[in-house]
Amino acid sequence: MSPDFSGRSGPKVHFDLRSTGQVGCLRRTVCEGVPRKLERSTWNEFAFQSPSARSRCANKARSLLVNFLQVNHCAQRMKRTPVHPINPWISNGFLVDLYLSALRKKQRFLRRVLETVLNTEIDCPIPSKLFLPHPYGIIVGTTSNLGENVTLMHQVTLGGRDPWCTNTDLSADYPSLQDGVYVGAGAKILGPVKIGSWAMVGANAVVTKDVPPMHTVVGHNHLIPPSDERIRFLEMAIK
Repeated sequence: MSPDFSGRSGPKVHFDLRSTGQVGCLRRTVCEGVPRKLERSTWNEFAFQSPSARSRCANKARSLLVNFLQVNHCAQRMKRTPVHPINPWISNGFLVDLYLSALRKKQRFLRRVLETVLNTEIDCPIPSKLFLPHPYGIIVGTTSNLGENVTLMHQVTLGGRDPWCTNTDLSADYPSLQDGVYVGAGAKILGPVKIGSWAMVGANAVVTKDVPPMHTVVGHNHLIPPSDERIRFLEMAIK
């Protein structure tokens, strides 16, 4: 007979019959809820021959293998973002391109891992060229619109303005950034505002109104019109 591990208190006496047919020997095993020491054969039967244990181990191994293959496939086939068309010092690192590739290809596991590492979450559609030079603490709402060559520095938030909004359709509650917009560190753009092409948002600015193209906004919706030299420079660079 196999040992009785029913968990009852007190000493247990079991008969262990030898296969040779000799007289059974008496063996005493002390159990206190769970046996103090399991024999190798009993442990193998307990851990590896249980259908539920085998199923759990197989599912976990299958999940880890699938996630590894997805990460490897995404890393090998990801498209590196070229440098900024105007400022050559603005570019994406390897982790940023890997994160953007995971967003475009909907790699859920890799996306969650990188979002946890970078403390960043971007839920809107990703353009072909998005620049995150310092990709830490960036939050972009679901229905935000990002144009090409947009630059988002660290601690930037693109979100809603009304904390008590109960609308089911949030398509008109998040900001829209046109091509070439530069958003400085710590800036907050809230509500359905439109930031014109090649505009600049200063660091730690809070923007709740529209910004015309090529303008600079600082503080709380304080607009600075562009100079003639800046307009000529941007027109030549864009061409």
